[in-house]
Amino acid sequence: MADKISVQFVDNDGDGDVRTVEVDSGITAAQFFTQMKGSVDPSDYTIRINRLGATPNQELHAGDRFTLTPAKVEGA
Repeated sequence: MADKISVQFVDNDGDGDVRTVEVDSGITAAQFFTQMKGSVDPSDYTIRINRLGATPNQELHAGDRFTLTPAKVEGA
């Protein structure tokens, strides 16, 4: 069984949901995105970890802040 870590998930899509999520240690940004958003296209979002641009293979660590911001804002 994999160790678990807690990360903060900030979803700026819609009402700006912020929550702490427990995930498997070693999870990558791409895997976490899929876990949280399903089959949504990641290219439709700016993805940051700890306020810095993230790469798909970047591993999350305990206490990281994972932020999603839509690339296009409805009505803009």
